[in-house]
Amino acid sequence: MATCERQGVLAVLQQVERQGAYADVALDRVLGQQAWMAPQRAFITEVALGIVRRRRTLDAWLSHFCPKGVPPDIRHLVHLGMYQIAFLDRVPAAAAVHSTVELVKAGPRAGLAGLVNGVLRSFLRADREALLNTLGDRHGYPDWLLALWEAEWGDPEPFCQWFNQPPALDLRVNPLKTNRETLAQRLQAVGLSPEFLPDTPHGLRLRGPSGAIPQLPGFAEGEWSVQDAAAQWAVPLLDPQPGETILDAC
Repeated sequence: MATCERQGVLAVLQQVERQGAYADVALDRVLGQQAWMAPQRAFITEVALGIVRRRRTLDAWLSHFCPKGVPPDIRHLVHLGMYQIAFLDRVPAAAAVHSTVELVKAGPRAGLAGLVNGVLRSFLRADREALLNTLGDRHGYPDWLLALWEAEWGDPEPFCQWFNQPPALDLRVNPLKTNRETLAQRLQAVGLSPEFLPDTPHGLRLRGPSGAIPQLPGFAEGEWSVQDAAAQWAVPLLDPQPGETILDAC
């Protein structure tokens, strides 16, 4: 993965940190700034949102290696390297370290490249799970939310594990414009792997990061919209018949 995708991730993180932007808004801005390829959009989306979501975990790891802290821009870069090492199996660890260090060298704090290199190489050798002492550190959630879940439902860890899974994106194909077989082929052509939703006549599911929704094939043409599978099942289950009056109270 080229350096420019990682610069895109940093641009999202900087907008969140410096401007107080919502992560999804910052992501849309960055993805709209140039014509990213689908794999590039997917990488930026997964890593930028993943770092925001797992910031507490990443900070816990960083504090072990740099207890006095580092400047915010260097923290973003270390988070970038750590996230790829810990959570992205498809990125070789050596590539994650090298690309991160090269970004430091190209920036205004090039003198800290050795520090970042040392931190990431130590991170590679460390027992990462042993460095996370609390449930919040392990899963990236604030203590107040964990306490709320525990008070309401008991052990909060299953909730943490579930909510940290990458969400799927469910699409409802507009049959007046196309069909799901044709749309699936268009999505495959840009590197995505759509699946047919069971028990729905017009549903597709995209697993993993897909990038900016408005940039996906067929969206601008009205060929599909985002609709959760459960919502798509409503009409087939209701099975409306000619002459019936249906009240949609959503």
